[in-house]
Amino acid sequence: MTTTDTYKTFESKKFLNGLGIIFLAAVLTAIGNMIQTNVKQGLQPLSFWQSFEGCMVLFGVATIGYFIANLPYCKKLSPVLWLGIIGVIMSSPIFFQEMNGLLKKQRLFNLQH
Repeated sequence: MTTTDTYKTFESKKFLNGLGIIFLAAVLTAIGNMIQTNVKQGLQPLSFWQSFEGCMVLFGVATIGYFIANLPYCKKLSPVLWLGIIGVIMSSPIFFQEMNGLLKKQRLFNLQH
């Protein structure tokens, strides 16, 4: 395979390495948030798990964007661009309205059965 055709394949090893790096960054960010809120005056102290929850949301968004960036034919665009696109979509009010509607339907379905 030539280097011009590398965008046509999915490299699972590269994806898993990148996923590990993103997870490590999320853990280190959670530790940094915990330290900052305990050291800096005027901030409410957070435990590691409180900080880790928010970091896992960002990890999920980053994972989705990184996965799309590694799909065949999507490699031509930067992973940062895909992360930005996914972040904008997930933070838009339309996404939350749709997810709320799906969750309400799921709850009604669970109550009926």
